[in-house]
This record gives sequence, C-alpha cells and structure tokens, in this order.
Amino acid sequence: GRTCLVNGRCDNGEKPKENAAPLRGGGTLTIVMRNAPLVAYHALSGALDASSGLASISASLGATAVASLVRVVFQGEDVSAFELAVPSAAAGEVLAEMSVQPGDAAVPSTASFGFTFFDDSISLSCVACLAPSEAAAPFQVTMTNFELSTTRAASDQITVTFGREAAAAVT
Repeated sequence: GRTCLVNGRCDNGEKPKENAAPLRGGGTLTIVMRNAPLVAYHALSGALDASSGLASISASLGATAVASLVRVVFQGEDVSAFELAVPSAAAGEVLAEMSVQPGDAAVPSTASFGFTFFDDSISLSCVACLAPSEAAAPFQVTMTNFELSTTRAASDQITVTFGREAAAAVT
C-alpha cells in the first residue's frame, strides 16, 4: 500500500516505536515534518520524480548512520510525511536530523530530533509471575543477551522500576 502504517499498526501488527529502532537496522522510519519544502514525486510509488532534479531527502541518525528515502507518503502546505529505510548502528541515543532539499535549493531544510537505537535481542521474562499488588515481596526475572560485568554489583549496572516506583533491591 501507500503507507506502512494501517490503523496505527505496522505490517507485522505491532505498534510502531517512537523515535527508536533496533540497532540491526531494517524496517521503516516514518518522519512527519512541518513546513518541509515541496519536491516533485510520483503519487502512486512515492518515489522522487525525475523532474525534481537533484532533490535529496534523507535523515542522519547520529554521526555515521543515514536513513535513505523509501518514498514520500504525502506533502501538504503545512506538513509532509516521508518513509525512510532504517540503517544499522551502534546502540545508544543520538541526535538525528531530517533533511529535505529540492533540486533548485542551495541548502536543505532540516529538522532535528532525538533518536535511540536499541538491542532488540535482549529479553526480560518473569520466573514466577505472581507478586502482591501491595507491600514488598521478592520478584524474580530472567534477562537474556544482556551483558553484566562480574566485577560490579548488578544493582550498579541496571535500574529496575515498576512504573515510577524504584525497586527496593536488585540482586
């Protein structure tokens, strides 16, 4: 279809992540930009039209990762939406910058935003999924694919919260 989101869900039925993607790359990043300059594109495919000359649309995600244009979803007077291919990158928070440059423009129009690459191979599962709704009681979970140093206490390496409430102890 013309968009990768249908009824607020991705193709795989999951809710899209906001300003985040797996560090292995893949998937589609949809960026909605206010006051983006207009570029010529094919209405059916969303690809840039040859008449747009040397137009360029991309997003830098940190210092080394660049998301390339998949298609223009729509453009209007006030707002435009673009779908870009998510590259692979190191895990962490980065400063991202969306760039739209029509072929006849000397400089691009840009918009900055925060973005996070995360390791989606890390999982957390409960061992005994029963705990009281009030009062403290031990609650055991298992983490996989998460490296912890053997020279430092686990409580110095991870933070555990239940909503906004910090765990009383981490062992």
